[in-house]
Formats: sequence, structure tokens, C-alpha cells
Amino acid sequence: MEKSKSNKSFIQSKFIFTLINVIWFVIMFILNKMTIYQGDDYCYTDIWGVGINSNFFENVFVKEYVHYNMQTGRYVVHSLDRIFFLFNKDVFNVVNSLVFVAMALLIYWFIIGKGNRNNIILMLIYPCLWIIAPTVGGEYLWQTGSFNYLWAPLISLSLYAFYFRLVTRDTVPTYKTWQKWIYAVLALLYGVICGNTAEIPGGILIVGIIGIWFYQLKIKKIHIYAWEITGFIGTIIGYIILMLSPGNHNRVVQANNEMMHGNIVIEYGYRLIRETYYMMINMWWLWAAFFVLLIISKSDKKWKEIFEDLYMPLLFGLLAFGGIYIMTFTIGYSFRVIVTPGIMLICATGMLLKKYNGVLYTRCMLCLTAFVMIHVFIQIAFGGAGLYVNEKGTINIRTEYIKSIDDCDDTLDDSLYLK
Repeated sequence: MEKSKSNKSFIQSKFIFTLINVIWFVIMFILNKMTIYQGDDYCYTDIWGVGINSNFFENVFVKEYVHYNMQTGRYVVHSLDRIFFLFNKDVFNVVNSLVFVAMALLIYWFIIGKGNRNNIILMLIYPCLWIIAPTVGGEYLWQTGSFNYLWAPLISLSLYAFYFRLVTRDTVPTYKTWQKWIYAVLALLYGVICGNTAEIPGGILIVGIIGIWFYQLKIKKIHIYAWEITGFIGTIIGYIILMLSPGNHNRVVQANNEMMHGNIVIEYGYRLIRETYYMMINMWWLWAAFFVLLIISKSDKKWKEIFEDLYMPLLFGLLAFGGIYIMTFTIGYSFRVIVTPGIMLICATGMLLKKYNGVLYTRCMLCLTAFVMIHVFIQIAFGGAGLYVNEKGTINIRTEYIKSIDDCDDTLDDSLYLK
């Protein structure tokens, strides 16, 4: 009995909860502090000769307009990136460390829900975020990479959290007329922002909202609110602005011109295999845990009750799987984009994991946490985290990178933009 109380105290301790988050904030801050500007960071500060000056509008919006027409349509995250280049890097180091903690807490909230606490699941989430990242440094430390692969899913999933909360809360909300109008307008505007973050987070958000609506209408029997519709419309608008940007078109042209296999059918077949390979080498253990937990989650309930009980883990799992292939037929692919699908899979697996409790559960969870942490340390020790500490004690994300603005040449053919 005393052991049971002790386990419960550890799992639900507010102090332990706070300590875990503080420790990871400190870890990420130290690593962010060690990480230098590199690669696209220099390109973004002086994009193709536009130059650096003290004018905020020109530094952020004019340069981003140029970038939108030349490279990509990720207007939101790249504008944020440029804003932070106007400050001392320590500002980014602090905020980016907080964003990493916020991402872990959002995943935790999707799994546990409001007002509950499970410190073991929180302990698992942080190292899981490391393992799903192909390089860690490229997704969570490198400034430009962080905005594309850490900030983007956090922004998009923050809107999704409102839809998720609506169908998982115990009571159905009621709104006054003025509240309906305000929420509808805010949802529309925020939807545009969230849909424009990046190709995979925006795509997952759109499909995920549809999945929520099915659950809302068919299972929960709750009507769709006006803010849900405007939020969805805003998301689609933001996504269209992203996908139809001239810069994205240029990248598609380049990707098609550089086909490795000539034949388009063979090329896309190769891309599907490539995406599947990246998914398996970074997420195989999470998929294994997901399916094992899904199989043992069956009960004596009727199939309808089982479906209702497992709908959310299945939805998040499907979003994780589908998200892997969103960029297969669009612009050039980077293995770093699998972070967002990995986040969805962590949520799905955690939702299944939280169904179990007891002393045996606690011991198994602690062993699993130890296994994941050992995996992280091995990953770091053998360079799998993509962190290369040079002789000056600073972190390089890659062994070869752009070292200055002077080295920042266009990655695309100038003729595509100067016509």
C-alpha cells in the first residue's frame, strides 16, 4: 500500500512536474547557446543582395516578400525567423528553449488532458522528441531550422488544440452572440496563420479538423460552431497562400528538373520509398509501441464502444502516417519534415499508454523511460543527433555549412526569378 501511494505521489507531484520542465529548458538553452549561426541563417539575414539595414519593415516584410516569390511560401515562420535576427541571439536562445518545452507540454496536454498529471508520460515525451528528430540540432537548435520544424507544428497544433478540447471536454460550451462573432473572426485570422506555417503541419491541421468533425457529429452528437468553420476556412486560405507561392513553384520546377531517375513514375516511386525509409529509421520503435498498445487495448466492449474509445489514438496515428507523404508530390523534400508526423505519433501512442495504471505499470514506464534516455545518449555519443562540437566549443549542425553572408549563394537558379 505504501509503495502504491509513493508511486502515485511521484506520478502526480507538481514539484516533479516543474523540475522535469526546468531541467529540459536548461538543457535546451545550453545547447542553443552553443549553436552558432550557419547555413540558411546567413541567407535570411541578407537575402540575395537585398542587404541589411535598421528598417524593421524592410528587414522582415520586404525580404520575406522577395523570399515568397523566390523560394517558398512559408511566410509566417520565415517572418518570425527574420524578426529574431534583429536581436541578440540570446533572445532566440531563451525563447526557442521555451518553445521546445511548450511543444512537449502541448503533446502532454493532448495525451493527459486538462487538470490531470502524469509525470512519467512527461518524462517520456522529451526524449521521444529527440529520437523522432533526424538530427536534433537541425530541427531544435539551428535558428532557421527551428522555425521550420519546431515552431511551425507548435503554431498549427495550437489551433488544433481548440478543436480537440471541444470534443473531449465534459460539457458542451455555450456562447453569447457577441462571443460567437469575436471567436469566428479570431479563428479565421489565426487559421490563416496556422495554415501557412509549413506544408506538413498545415496539411495535417486541415485533415485533422475533418477528423475531429466526424467524431464531433457522429459520436459526440455536437453541432459544429461558427468559429470552427471560420477557423477551417482560414486554415485553407493560409495553406493555399503557402502552396501556390511563386517560390514553391520555382522549387517544384527545380525538383522536377533534377529528377534522379528520369521517368516520373519511377521518380515518385523512389520518393515514396525514401519517405518510408526515413519514417522507419526514426519512428519504428514508436510505431511498434503504438500497434502493440492498440492490440492489447481490445476489451469485452462492443465494437462501437471500442471504436469510440480508440478513435482519437487512431486519428492521430493516421495523421502521423499520412503526414509523412504530404511533400512527396510537391516541393523538394527534406528528411527533417518528419518531425511533425513524429509529434502526432507520440500523441497517439501516449493516448493508448495512459489507459494503464498500477505499480507494474509504473515500473514498466520507468524502464521504458530509461531505455529511451539511453537511446538518446547513444544517439548523441555516436553523432546521430547531428551535433558537431568544434574546437571552439560551438555546435555545427552540419560538418559543411555556409560560414558568412559572402558564402551565401542562391540554392536555385537566378534565371528562375529574374525573368
